Amino acid sequence: MARFMRPDDWERVQIERGRYFNKERPITGYARTARGRIKNIRGGNPLHPVCALKDRLAETHQRFRETYRGVNISRYHVRMPYWNSEEQNLPANYAFVKAPERLTSTSITVVLVSRAQIQAAEMGFYYDGATLPTLRERMKGISFRGLVGNLGYFMTRDLIGEKFPWSHNARYPEFPLPTILSYLGFHLSRDDAGEIYSSFQGAHPAAVGVRKNGEVDIIPRLKIEQYKVTLWEKEFFINSTNDPGAVDADNKHPQVMLFTPGLWTPQVSAHVGDWETYAPKIPIPDRVNVFIANEGNGSAPVERVVKIWQGRSPLPSFGAILSFERDYFAELFANYLEQDWRDERIKIEPLGGTNFDAYAQMLGGLVPVVVDGRHVYCVETVAQLQTRLRDHGNATSPIAQCGRETNNFAPHVREPAGVLLQTEDHVGWVLFDGRYELSIGASVVDAAKLLKLLQDDGALGGNIEQAVFIDGGSAMKAYAVESDATTTTLDLLNRVAAGSRNGPGDDPDGMNLYTLLKLRM
Repeated sequence: MARFMRPDDWERVQIERGRYFNKERPITGYARTARGRIKNIRGGNPLHPVCALKDRLAETHQRFRETYRGVNISRYHVRMPYWNSEEQNLPANYAFVKAPERLTSTSITVVLVSRAQIQAAEMGFYYDGATLPTLRERMKGISFRGLVGNLGYFMTRDLIGEKFPWSHNARYPEFPLPTILSYLGFHLSRDDAGEIYSSFQGAHPAAVGVRKNGEVDIIPRLKIEQYKVTLWEKEFFINSTNDPGAVDADNKHPQVMLFTPGLWTPQVSAHVGDWETYAPKIPIPDRVNVFIANEGNGSAPVERVVKIWQGRSPLPSFGAILSFERDYFAELFANYLEQDWRDERIKIEPLGGTNFDAYAQMLGGLVPVVVDGRHVYCVETVAQLQTRLRDHGNATSPIAQCGRETNNFAPHVREPAGVLLQTEDHVGWVLFDGRYELSIGASVVDAAKLLKLLQDDGALGGNIEQAVFIDGGSAMKAYAVESDATTTTLDLLNRVAAGSRNGPGDDPDGMNLYTLLKLRM
């Protein structure tokens, strides 16, 4: 019988020093009891003990309403269903309540901006090499009034090193990589002359774009027919992407083939259950394999050559592999070893399918949650959900999962979660607080079903046309920002999750915000 969460579904646990920005000593938090834990699945993070943010957040929202009278902001609290990890039917018993309830409820912030009020929009990836200034530091001296919120994911230091079983260097000891804090997914920007600098499509198909006319657009699936690439002053085209069976009329593989974390074959599919140690190789032998990944320049990702592997090659969970037939590589790049190829920027332009000429910027690598008005994950069983996650977002990919610290798309795992959405007239965020005693988070199931409930209750200003999941965890934040030449005011509109890269609570400086969508009002 369906029931709601209860406080006794949790037990006290010690959160080790340093895990949640608790640099001096361990703290006591909460984890699911043994009967509620998820067998054979990496579970969610423990809950931080209750903080005193609630009253300050209410004051912030009231001040926001007075300042931005045309922007809708609302706060909801939902009593969450209990869900046994072995239950295959998805929960449906959600109940809106007036106030947070200890260890049983999740709090939600909804922020909706009328398109007519958006003067300009822009996006960015703000790592400068390995350095990430705070939002306050980045806004210093800049005139801005509006909203900013987190978007996509990046490849953390720990995901490359050996901290986790699924870290790259732990899975591929014979193919180690240096630390390169890459944006995870497709991106597109333009230089001062309007030239496109882009990337190869990653594991997940959705993107957020800013059109040349300044409009924000959510694209549930990018369509790319080929790429035009300039590398070491040589231009060539790529027509084979993630197709190890591709051959020409002479039964030979194409001279250059592209492999990305979006590869899906029967062999890849067989490792969905044991993804943590899965270390696939490029399935075509005896080629020259050039690993391309990006690094931030303080405003955008820049694609560069990182490694060259002769013969065998791994398939990392970020970046892409350009796999060349040996003679063709020698023909194109006979003198490449004489160059400092690590400093060489690669120019990538996507062609066909999506009208990329219409956009000034794009950030992708996202999983859709509403596609052309359809709430695609509002289904009844775990099996149906996993099929939809695979078909619409490639979210079950074992390669893609190795590029995430948190198990965002495991059906039973509740974490801080976020959604960016668009209706006919609005753009906005729906933010599900988590990792707190007073807000236990939302799984992919919870977020999808609550989004539909909020829409049906009229809380979103109309029907959602498109929506995508954004990076959750401790980076899941949205701010109202007022900045001029001398002063910067940051008002956080939701509760920051505890994390290792920023402290819990209010976060007055805007730490750990590596990607942003900025809406100038």
